[in-house]
Amino acid sequence: MDGLPHSMWTDRVLGRFMALRNNPSDSKEVTTCLSFVNSAMAKFIDRLAPVDAVELILRELADMRPSTKGALKHVKTWS
Repeated sequence: MDGLPHSMWTDRVLGRFMALRNNPSDSKEVTTCLSFVNSAMAKFIDRLAPVDAVELILRELADMRPSTKGALKHVKTWS
């Protein structure tokens, strides 16, 4: 990565981006990332097709943190 903390709070589309470490064998390995989007931005994203919402979130993340581009894959969307 880029040496910055993996988790962050933003005032952009990304909202709160949390990196979780769920590997009992390696407590430093990031195993899961979550984006919590609230308020008006959540309402906006809810109107998008799920694939478009994911693309927007990943593009926004890559814009803020270029080292993440292509490093993550979408697994699940909750709304």
